[in-house]
Amino acid sequence: MKIAEIAVRRPVTTVMFFIGLSVIGLVSLSRLPIDAFPDIDLPTVIIATTYGGAGPQTVESTVTRPLEEAVSTVENVRRVTSMSQENISFLTVQFEWGTDLDQAALDLREAMEFYRGDLPRDVTDPVILKINPSSIPILFIGAFGGRNPAELYRLASEVFEPRLERIEGIAAVEVWGGLEREIQVVLDPDLLGARSISVGQVTDALSAANVNSPVGRVERAGREYVLRSVGEFSSVAEIEDVVVAKRGDVLVRVADVGDVKDGFRETSDEVRIDGHPAVMIMVQKKSGANSVMVSREAREALARIERELASQNVSTRVLMDSATFVQTSIASVREVIISGAFLAILVLLFFLRNLRSTFIVSLAIPVAVVVSFVGMKLFGLTLNMMSLSGLALGIGMVVDNAIVVLENIFRHREAGTARRDAAVVGTSEVGTAITASTLTTLAVFLPLLMAEGLAGIFFKELSLTVVFAITSSLVVALTLVPTLSSQILELRKPSENRGAATGRLYDVSVRAFARMDEVYYRLIQRALRRRWAVIAGAAALLIMSLVVVRLRLIDVEFMPDIDQGAIEMAAEMPVGTPLEVTTERMAMLEQIVQENVPELENMSSQVGAGEEAWSAFQGLRGSHSGRLRLQLVPRRERRRTTQEVERELRPLVQSIPGLEVTFGGDEFHAAILGGGAPVAIEIRGYDLDDSRRLSRRIAEIIEDIPGTADVRTSREEGKPELRLEMDRERLGALDLDPATVGAAIRAKVDGVVVTQYREGEQEYDLRVRLAEGARDGFSDLDAITVTTRNGVDVPLRNVVDIVEDQGPAEIERRDQQRVVVVSAALSGRDLGSVMREVAAELDTLSLPAGFSLHYGGSFEQMQESFANLAQVFLIAVILVYLVMASQFESLLHPFLIIFTIPLAVIGVIWILFL
Repeated sequence: MKIAEIAVRRPVTTVMFFIGLSVIGLVSLSRLPIDAFPDIDLPTVIIATTYGGAGPQTVESTVTRPLEEAVSTVENVRRVTSMSQENISFLTVQFEWGTDLDQAALDLREAMEFYRGDLPRDVTDPVILKINPSSIPILFIGAFGGRNPAELYRLASEVFEPRLERIEGIAAVEVWGGLEREIQVVLDPDLLGARSISVGQVTDALSAANVNSPVGRVERAGREYVLRSVGEFSSVAEIEDVVVAKRGDVLVRVADVGDVKDGFRETSDEVRIDGHPAVMIMVQKKSGANSVMVSREAREALARIERELASQNVSTRVLMDSATFVQTSIASVREVIISGAFLAILVLLFFLRNLRSTFIVSLAIPVAVVVSFVGMKLFGLTLNMMSLSGLALGIGMVVDNAIVVLENIFRHREAGTARRDAAVVGTSEVGTAITASTLTTLAVFLPLLMAEGLAGIFFKELSLTVVFAITSSLVVALTLVPTLSSQILELRKPSENRGAATGRLYDVSVRAFARMDEVYYRLIQRALRRRWAVIAGAAALLIMSLVVVRLRLIDVEFMPDIDQGAIEMAAEMPVGTPLEVTTERMAMLEQIVQENVPELENMSSQVGAGEEAWSAFQGLRGSHSGRLRLQLVPRRERRRTTQEVERELRPLVQSIPGLEVTFGGDEFHAAILGGGAPVAIEIRGYDLDDSRRLSRRIAEIIEDIPGTADVRTSREEGKPELRLEMDRERLGALDLDPATVGAAIRAKVDGVVVTQYREGEQEYDLRVRLAEGARDGFSDLDAITVTTRNGVDVPLRNVVDIVEDQGPAEIERRDQQRVVVVSAALSGRDLGSVMREVAAELDTLSLPAGFSLHYGGSFEQMQESFANLAQVFLIAVILVYLVMASQFESLLHPFLIIFTIPLAVIGVIWILFL
């Protein structure tokens, strides 16, 4: 081949070329982002909307359904899943694969802006979150010490949060727990009534009084001035002086109808670290940022802040650092690559029995690996377990081409050909063959780039890395190997000019290989004489392998278990349980863990749910729910795996009265993996009673199947609620509407944030609410008054019927239809066998009219991915045939090789089986 001739004729240029490529590769390596998994761009976004104080049914009707209608107008939407919980609405929007998510997010914002008028006034603007595993929190930090909860929260939000957010690569920082400062205007109903003032008048007055605004420009003395109206509160005391109304000649101020308190927001959640109250800081990195670098800089910033706050007795502890798992995983794969390369060199030395030949061939390994880093940088890949696994997979293949070329060059040298001529001729003779061989290998891996779904995303980096390594190995074999062979390859036996022991070892190896050749020759002769027996034996082994598959004796899983050293537990009391009681039960759970998990490094818990979207992401649904996270010591320092710890803890934690504990990841991780628990049965139908009964029956069936655990249904009984049924006829007669009545009641019962009080660079909510005694009790609701547009106070009982009821804890919908999901985790069994048993049981179930079942969760993703990979396999076989047919110039000869592919299945199946 011409390329070999050029390389041999210009050896210095060839060597310099590869040295230059290696330098570029090392520079590329230093700039590659490091993460545990590929940078996954799932075509999925989550829309989170907060409606504080609203129950699930109210959230569904006033927030979720209008947003679903808005989303349905956007192109390329494949599926819309929604969940309405107390205070929070979630919409998970799945787009078609290949959709430009940036453009899709813009389309969603435009659609929601168009429907914004259909949402309640107190609803926050919807937040659009792109689902990307690389942007999930990488650090959880605990802050604790001798300070009170309010001071801890202040330091976390005013010192730690802004300092951490300034670090390059950090997208967001959130603070949980502690006491958040809030300015409260607490109104006295008697004083309001005595002055004929409504709560709405107070809120309107405060909102209008706390405003800074530009009002125009004026010219004065030849200069132009900007006019700005300054009305913001400069102190809390100013709030008391705000005029609410005028009665005759008397001005009624805020201080005349209530008190202004510089207090704290009502606690809805609590954070504990190792059993002690604390504040937790969550750090989320930007997509594509280097996890290890971000973590290192965040830790350095924490150390600096802690030194600065030494006098304030505040300590921090990193509770979870995903960079630790990343570093451990990368180091593990790196060790595999180094070990594989070392073993490959030993095998080469054993067979080639020549140090110079071994050196020439072994150069293909580091050169191919380093050059692969250039391709990874150009294609925007990251150093992760999948890309490094591709390098590990390619280590054994990169030397194949070099061995073939070197052996042919060596053959020509033994025939007496000069070194330079032998290098050129030997390479040219096999150049076409090794090129075709490389193309067949590429034909296997390149179709993986066409795979869709999670399988395609994960295999993309693996396949590209193998392609880079194999392609660079071909270039090395056609250029560098003949160049070095023409310069340093010698025919001298290794036994010459060596010690007696080395020479004898060489002679022994020569005799051993001669004996192996003889045995192989005889074996081939016998096989050819008994070819039908050989074919029958191979067929029998293949049939036995297929029987193993048919009998489902091999476990089938979607994702392998990874021991990250962390255990998540979701805990729930009966809906409506006060925060204090849930906290008490969580303390009992913490005690059980401390007594039975000696491998525990730290433990953090969160009880209750704030109004932040992230609380619901973690599965926190209210004061009755909690979450416990255990961080174990590194794997090398403990005897048990996380799965073994889970299995031993599961029966122990069920002994806590009223507390239901389940193990597993949170909703955010479920969304990343495509929709929830391993086992997820969706019940679709309109009748709530039928769906509730059917879900309970299916839950009972799944609980009886061995290998399932933590069975639960999404249709749980919610908090007791007082439903306000409005009489529209009476409302109309009084010139009132449901929105006005609802807003007035909310302001009087839960309070309403009317504006922000600014102090320095910080902003605090200013909430108007009734005094504590006036907000509690069923009978007090009956006495609430609503002010009409004409200023007339109307008792609530005149326009509303108050009915005591109990609604669901959460309402789930698929494609604008209510569904109930029965989910379960796995314990000791694979997903495939469990789902086969579940499907067999559900096939015998009689469904009510209008109901249907759908398999979701990880099982659905597994089926889609396996079907996709089957198509990729078929495409790969076709491409391999095309390459070989072109190489052999025959349509039949390639089948001789392709027919050996099923025989490879024999080894794969029996290795998996054993």
